[in-house]
Amino acid sequence: MSYGHMGRTTLDVLTSLAAVMFIVLTVILISDPSRALAEKSDTRRTDAVRAIMQAVLTLQAQDPTNFYAFQQSIAGAGAPPRVLLGGGGNCSGDWGSQCSDAILADNCVDTAAYLGDYLSAIPFDTSSPLFSERQTGYYLTLTSSTVEVGACNPSSNPIFLSRPQ
Repeated sequence: MSYGHMGRTTLDVLTSLAAVMFIVLTVILISDPSRALAEKSDTRRTDAVRAIMQAVLTLQAQDPTNFYAFQQSIAGAGAPPRVLLGGGGNCSGDWGSQCSDAILADNCVDTAAYLGDYLSAIPFDTSSPLFSERQTGYYLTLTSSTVEVGACNPSSNPIFLSRPQ
């Protein structure tokens, strides 16, 4: 019996197309691309946190005078415990799960002025349109006993490095 469409009816074609679409959808759901993108973003954030921490520790070891000025700049930002790294302007408000307004200073610390010589480029969190070189998406806590650098808005677990001074 010939149907005139190479032996296939419209129902056969639609059923085959639905089966293929189901398989493709299942593969996409199993591979979970949003989780993979979040992990990739967190990896970039972790690398940036390491680079900033290394720059702070290098500044502390190689240029104590400038490190003291950096500490004074952080204290002058009105720092509760954390200060947002950036261009030195206004940074009040919430900037992510780890940088709420209650624990963040109202002003950013000028990252380029103090750490620019120790970083190839000022890192900022590119996964959010909130962040730029003016408000990087990375925070710093610098006390007499601790240096802590972290990401303001990680995808999953907090991302930070902490080291006693």
